[in-house]
Amino acid sequence: MDHLTHMVSSALAAARNGYGTLSTGEALAAALILNDHAVLADRGMTIAEALDRVGPDWPALIPTASKRVVAQLDDVEQTRRQVKKQEADKRFVDFAADGEPVDLEAKFVTYGDAPGYRDAYITLKLVPLGSKMDGPSTVTATVRLDAVDSAKVAQSILDIHRLAWRSGHRPIDAKEMEPRPSWLG
Repeated sequence: MDHLTHMVSSALAAARNGYGTLSTGEALAAALILNDHAVLADRGMTIAEALDRVGPDWPALIPTASKRVVAQLDDVEQTRRQVKKQEADKRFVDFAADGEPVDLEAKFVTYGDAPGYRDAYITLKLVPLGSKMDGPSTVTATVRLDAVDSAKVAQSILDIHRLAWRSGHRPIDAKEMEPRPSWLG
């Protein structure tokens, strides 16, 4: 295998699977080709030091290798997305392996919408009840609710809050000076 082919193959391998299986020289060349400054910084190297470390022949090939890698990056990105989805699917299956309901605590992160559509995309941080929200078992998930289910969830949440704030009552978890939310009507 010639140097150019070797460099392109190393850079593509790094883009697909990370730098773990590459030698130091291959990883540095791949980082230069992919313009990945974080890898150089993690190894305590400047661009000049990395160029010096890969040897006298490889630096001249970096621009050509970069062009070849960029031409294949769409495939790499697609592969990266597929791997990420497979990992997420595996974590989800592991999370509820016995098929029983999992009791989770959630923290709202954000939501997504598309004008004209009623589907709701809600992104939540999830942890098993009693776990630390930013601990090792935190999972961030985006949940898609179709029009019917999003209306059911919205109505259920409204009903819960209306009951908690019913006339003459305050929620047990309300702060001392917390007013009744105006959106309850």
